[in-house]
Order: sequence, then C-alpha cells, then structure tokens
Amino acid sequence: MPRRSREELLAEYDRQLTLYEILYNWTMKSLVEELVSNGTLSPADDPLLASRRARESKALSAELSGLNQAINDCIEASQELSSNEQSGLTADLISAGFPTIFELSNDNYSKLKNALKRGKINTEEEYYLASDFLTQVDAKIEGIDKHQLAHLAERFAETHSQ
Repeated sequence: MPRRSREELLAEYDRQLTLYEILYNWTMKSLVEELVSNGTLSPADDPLLASRRARESKALSAELSGLNQAINDCIEASQELSSNEQSGLTADLISAGFPTIFELSNDNYSKLKNALKRGKINTEEEYYLASDFLTQVDAKIEGIDKHQLAHLAERFAETHSQ
C-alpha cells in the first residue's frame, strides 16, 4: 500500500477523532469525570484531550493506531449500555454519518475472522482486538476459534516485542 500523505492521515485522524468523541461521550466520559474528581486521574490525562493533542504529533500514523484502539475500547464498553443508551448512541452515530454501534461491533469481529482466515495478525489494532476478545471468559462467536486466535496473538507479540 502506498504511503499516505500527512493531509490524508490528518483527514482520517479527524474522522476517527469525531467517532471517538461520540463513543467516548456515551461510554467513558462519566468514568473519566469521576476519576478526575477523586484525584485518581489528572485532568491533563483525560483520554479525549490526549487524543486531540495527538493530532499535532509528527508520528500521526502511530497516533491513529492508538486512536483506533481507543475506539475499539469504547465499542466494547458500549455493550454495557442500557438499550435506551445504545439507541441514543446509535442515533448520534447515524446523525454524524457513522455506522451503527452494531455495525461497528460486527466490523471488529470481521477483522478477527479475517485474521484467522489468513492465519496471521497483521496490525496492532488486530492484536488488541484479539487480546480483548481472549480476555472475555464467556465470549463465544461462531467462526472464531479462541485457541487458534491465542496462537496468532502470541506469534504477533513475539515478532513485535523485539
């Protein structure tokens, strides 16, 4: 794949940042506010503010990877929302031109199935999706073999820890 220009990376980062802001406001904002108010988290370390600051990084491609991981965390956290909250989140996503939360979740599982199909985890995003899935004791999804996925994740970790 050809290398993307800074302008292309910025455009993608901005779009993903908008998605993250919507997901963050529904899934993480109250927790972060609580952590800030009790002194556990510095206001400067708010993940949304950090993501906004990261836009100016010289290593924008790496920052985009981190932002995508934060988005995946929010998608996972959205499963804990009530049905009314999920409806509100879905409405916000659609009004901003994004897929529904259900479609975003399915995209993540499709990424895992594709990694299994090709027999290799290619990116950090896929690695963290696999790791998150593997930590869920009761997670069972048709077409995803946890043992094979664990093997792929171990191989990725070994080759990328050097």
